[in-house]
Amino acid sequence: FLGYVIEILLSRKYVGEWLGMGLHLSNANLLAFLVPAWIVWTLIDRPAVGAFLLVHATITWMKLISYAHANSDYRTSPESHTATLALL
Repeated sequence: FLGYVIEILLSRKYVGEWLGMGLHLSNANLLAFLVPAWIVWTLIDRPAVGAFLLVHATITWMKLISYAHANSDYRTSPESHTATLALL
């Protein structure tokens, strides 16, 4: 949800490109990866549950990084992207 809000702010030019990418970086690394790693390290005693949470956090982290990069590409060069089925 936070990544979507950051993209809305970037697309409406409420925040600059550098600040928006910094917000994406902190969202992806801090909230999607470091918080679950801390939870597994300190609170979860069972290895299988911890491994599942870390795998889920890693997949979410990769999706957030991909989302930020794709939207940055679409924002910076909109004339080179035509409407295709993938964009609809």
